[in-house]
Amino acid sequence: MIASGNALPPPAYGVVCDIDVQGHPPIKQKARRTPLRFLGKLYELLKGLLTARLVSFSDSPWASPIVIVLEKNGIDIRLCIDYKRVNAITAIMEYAMPLVDDLLTEMQAYLWFCSLDAASGFWAVMMTRRARKISAFVCALGHFEWLRMALGLKNAPMIYQRMIDNAEDRARVTEASVGPTEAPRTKFEADRALSTTESAVATLVNSPLADMYSSGESDESSLVPVLDRRSFADDICFGSETFEACLATLDRLLSRFRECRISVSFSKSLFVQRRVGFLSHDVSAAGIPPDAKKAAAVTELSFPASKKGVQYFLGALNYYNRFIQDFAVYGAALYQLKDADFEPGGDLSAARQSFAMLQQRVRDAPILRHIDRGKDVHVTLFANEWALSSTLMQEHEGKLHPVRFCGRMLKDAEMNYHPTEKEVLALLLVLKSKTLFGRATQFAVLLSPWHLVVERVKEKDCAFAQLLQAGLTSYVDLDESLASVAPPSKGSPNVRLDPHLLYARLPTSYSGHVLSFAGSAKTEKHGGYGSCSWILWKLPEWTIVIAASAYLEATTVNLAEYAGMNNGVSAALGLAITDLVIVGDSRLAIQQSLGVIACRKETLMAQLNHHRELVAKLRSVKYLHAIREFNAAADSLASETLESKASAVTTSEARIAELRALNRINEVIYETSVDETTEEKPSTEIQAM
Repeated sequence: MIASGNALPPPAYGVVCDIDVQGHPPIKQKARRTPLRFLGKLYELLKGLLTARLVSFSDSPWASPIVIVLEKNGIDIRLCIDYKRVNAITAIMEYAMPLVDDLLTEMQAYLWFCSLDAASGFWAVMMTRRARKISAFVCALGHFEWLRMALGLKNAPMIYQRMIDNAEDRARVTEASVGPTEAPRTKFEADRALSTTESAVATLVNSPLADMYSSGESDESSLVPVLDRRSFADDICFGSETFEACLATLDRLLSRFRECRISVSFSKSLFVQRRVGFLSHDVSAAGIPPDAKKAAAVTELSFPASKKGVQYFLGALNYYNRFIQDFAVYGAALYQLKDADFEPGGDLSAARQSFAMLQQRVRDAPILRHIDRGKDVHVTLFANEWALSSTLMQEHEGKLHPVRFCGRMLKDAEMNYHPTEKEVLALLLVLKSKTLFGRATQFAVLLSPWHLVVERVKEKDCAFAQLLQAGLTSYVDLDESLASVAPPSKGSPNVRLDPHLLYARLPTSYSGHVLSFAGSAKTEKHGGYGSCSWILWKLPEWTIVIAASAYLEATTVNLAEYAGMNNGVSAALGLAITDLVIVGDSRLAIQQSLGVIACRKETLMAQLNHHRELVAKLRSVKYLHAIREFNAAADSLASETLESKASAVTTSEARIAELRALNRINEVIYETSVDETTEEKPSTEIQAM
């Protein structure tokens, strides 16, 4: 134990820091100018490092410049070294660093906790002779080299993490470890012993084989794990169900640390407590709340005056986004800000509203429960035009408590996804799928590792709302409250998606006309030709009023789809039809017609303007997007014309009967009855259509 957090511990056993520059010649840089007001402080700092034998004077051909950084108090300085050029040529050490999210899991069974802080961090690791020379730095007061591992070196975090992992993962199984722990030597006894015998670490470092540290491995057969979890560098946290078990684990860990000569700062550690601090989080049996001081600092900030200030604010929130429900939804307007938005005349209304909402969310941040592998996991999903949001929950004391909030902004291509596809994206996000291959059919494969029970929560479901812990959003009517924080869309004004318009539904007793259309095209290497088709149906009998197709030269698929839709509307107007439902498998044509997505190409804009002129003559128009499987009749006509390269109007009774048999629009266009909705049961399968 080190009583003072600033005391220098003896070097750890079994680890040294080496730097492999892969044969690169030495890099010697000039010393950077040091302001005169800092020169005295730099002298005192270097004097302390020399006295503690952390650095020594150097004659190395290597030299990296220093950077003076002021401490938070504005008086003291910190010595930083610019190892950018050295790190660029250093061979990287492949060692997996732990993730903060992973370290905050698997704590649901703990009632008592310990939080240890390893003393002096990287300075517990000795440097090899080669590493000393390469780590040399230069300043206005001279040329120095490190004797202990320096901050800023490329492989320093991995070396230190590996040392801690080796110490935690194994402990010697001997008779002595079963009995009482031997009392550690006092500081004076340790210093006396070190002064009379050469340190084993120093012997290894100063030997000719110091650049290769593969010796000294313990016998694997005599080792057992100390902890069932990893730590993050010098921050160590573990726990147990009982006070005695926690003490026993602490005893084993300290015994192993003594064997490895890893020192622990007594003043910075907490032993067998109900609540401890770990990685800027408070950890207890009740769950994990955000750090109160850091959260308060965020909520007291005023709206930034520049884009850089907004980036600092978002950076502060990113570490705690697991506590903020709908973080991506409210933060989107801030992420899209540009420098020009802060100039006079810039519109910051949505950004200011988002800023205030995020601060309020931080104030109201709940305690996240530890995930219990033995309990069912409940997930609520939300997706709108620009972001995804997911809430992972488990039931405690009859209420659903949050375990984790997830979310992200949608990519440009994902903004065109069907709302159901976006919700599946949100589900994949909370299940931590890393890669998305395509859309709905592939989603089913990606979700296959989990057993999913999908339940529909009806709007205004009071039972579900009562089940949620206070403060959680049920997502019912959330869309209506987001208008003030909607980010501007790229290239066009923001247009809200109305599912009732995009996916029209008709009562089963509907009497009127439906227009189905399709388009197809060959690529330019085949000449760039195409075809389109349109069928006018009379409901409720689903009889065909007109079925026609046209051959098109020098076209694309999108232009062909537009041509089929516009020709169909013209045919309906010619028959004095005033109310029309338009159905097609072209999501682009339908969504652009509704203004849901922007139309940027001039060729498509001409077709879109023509379509708007046509539908303006109708009394009412509705749209329905259906996949090709349900629009098979119009698709069959377009494919036939693509092969024959001849326009035609279908009059054959046999062909008309065939088209009626192919039609499946009636399976998706009618409203679901109330009886069917109320009798709907939870499903254990996800089917993609």
